[in-house]
Amino acid sequence: MDLYIRGRDELDDLPPLDLAISINDPGDDPPELLSSVAVDVLSLAFHDAETDEAGYGFVLPQAWHLVQVKRRLLAQPPRSLLVQCTYGFSRSPAVAIYALSVLQPRWSAQQLVDNVLHIRPAAAPNGRLMRLAEEDLHKQLRRALKHAP
Repeated sequence: MDLYIRGRDELDDLPPLDLAISINDPGDDPPELLSSVAVDVLSLAFHDAETDEAGYGFVLPQAWHLVQVKRRLLAQPPRSLLVQCTYGFSRSPAVAIYALSVLQPRWSAQQLVDNVLHIRPAAAPNGRLMRLAEEDLHKQLRRALKHAP
């Protein structure tokens, strides 16, 4: 499978895609360009936050967001997948790791993390999403992230 991890401003050179997972802040629409390159777009809305930051009303990533990703991936596994968020460094790498784990269940946590970091070397996957993914997958993703090259 071809995997792409991008920010909103990095979508110009994409090939045709089977699926785009677009992660946006609540109230923001997915980039218009996605509908022209992706057969299907799964849109998720939550902030790039790990805690409610003292009650400022952040919409935190929840387990049900990952359930949506898993259901869509298993319904029709894509040959090409884009995971996109605002900058492509926190939410989208975390969701990409989760997506790879759904599509490649025999891969180790280290293989999943290393693959995503190869695609997006400066990634800093959202810790809350990583914890939620670990709970679902029973893989030590955060530990693998610490041991990544």
